Amino acid sequence: MADSDTDLCNLALRKLREQPIAALTQDREAARLCNQFYADARDHLLALHPSNFAMARQRLGQNAAPPAFGWRYGYSLPTDPYCLKAVKVYRNGAYHERFAVEGRDLLCDLDNDVHLLYVARVTDVVSFPPTFVNALATFLACKLSFALTRDKKLEAQMEARFRKDWREHRAVDGSEGWHDDFEDGVFVRARG
Repeated sequence: MADSDTDLCNLALRKLREQPIAALTQDREAARLCNQFYADARDHLLALHPSNFAMARQRLGQNAAPPAFGWRYGYSLPTDPYCLKAVKVYRNGAYHERFAVEGRDLLCDLDNDVHLLYVARVTDVVSFPPTFVNALATFLACKLSFALTRDKKLEAQMEARFRKDWREHRAVDGSEGWHDDFEDGVFVRARG
């Protein structure tokens, strides 16, 4: 398990059979590359899939000026924790499908009491579940592989391994919690 960004980077380096680093600020090529790639790789994976550990909910404050056209209201996306991806919008507890994100604003036709379910930037490595740690370490190893080794074959192996690790994370993540029962649609009722 990783307890810090450096631990997670060392997991990635281990996958490449590289020597561990003492810190991301260490004066070593591996440390400089980890420091360069780590935050972007983490945020990329967080935004790629709404993992349960990264979900946050927040009431949004309406912007003073409405959008120029197309939508009636604008709301600033959360910054604490930082919103990486808007997932669902609610008003008075009811889910609303129609919204758009432009820049750092959420646009919709809902007035007041707007709540957002979103993927937050999670920086505390201790909060990451084991499957995400493994997938992120493999993704980082994929990003680091050619820069450190100049080995295209190793890079391809890490990419294939990442795809497997990412599927595993998504499967485990998707099995957590309560799930809505599927409502019978027209097709299912017609077959019955």
